[in-house]
Amino acid sequence: QATIAGPGLFYKKDGEFFELLSEQVEWKTTGALKNIASAGIVKKDLRGSVAGPSSRNFLRNPMEIVLAPPPGRTVNSYVLLPMRSKSGEREFNVGPVNKKSGVAKGAIPFGVEKVGENQFRIVLTTPLGPGEYGILGVIPDDPDGTSSKMYTFRILI
Repeated sequence: QATIAGPGLFYKKDGEFFELLSEQVEWKTTGALKNIASAGIVKKDLRGSVAGPSSRNFLRNPMEIVLAPPPGRTVNSYVLLPMRSKSGEREFNVGPVNKKSGVAKGAIPFGVEKVGENQFRIVLTTPLGPGEYGILGVIPDDPDGTSSKMYTFRILI
């Protein structure tokens, strides 16, 4: 059994786990982080982007991603978002959680399966198509709420 060391997001390749690299999010919506409540609930539609035309993490289906949330976070703090390339960046939109589905607007729903102490595998009902994706931890990492990191990856055919 492959091991995961410490909190973070990890993907499995050739039977081993590697850390998914995170990238800095540039919010395009003014006051964006004021609209993310401490419980990870997005209050209004937000738009953000990540620099560069593509993620450095290349994954193939069937992909296996494991979330190991840091202290104070739960697996419910993460949102899986499709991204689109535009002007050398990757953009995404995220909005409030839909009361019926429990999924944030613009997000791709996923389930989780506990695979270890504070470790959860992402379970998708259908494989992701080729393209750019990001997993956003919707609780800001710093008390001032000035930064956000997104774990990005690209699905190859």
